[in-house]
Amino acid sequence: MKLLDAYKLFHRGAITLARMEHHGIRVDTAYLDRAIAGVDRQVKKLQQRMRDSDVWQTWRKRYGDRANLGSRVQLGVVLYGLFKVPCPATTTTGRPSTDESVLEQIDLPFVRWFL
Repeated sequence: MKLLDAYKLFHRGAITLARMEHHGIRVDTAYLDRAIAGVDRQVKKLQQRMRDSDVWQTWRKRYGDRANLGSRVQLGVVLYGLFKVPCPATTTTGRPSTDESVLEQIDLPFVRWFL
């Protein structure tokens, strides 16, 4: 009897999911657009703070046109190599880690903005 109960549960769930897919989910698009615009403004503000910092100036000197704020490898070289920030952990390959949990341990404004 348990197998039949399980089948009925999954069958009802599949029917309900099909109805949801057919009818869709209501979204307040005006609010969503405002929220996206707000996040975009925050990201641009943080990127500008980062680009105005000494860390970014050093980063640009090291990498030139290849400098990329999204590159965690470059971030590791800049923080641990050029700024001599103590490295709390390494990856399995021995590189200094720039995982979020590791970066959270570093008390620098630039790293907080990066996160």
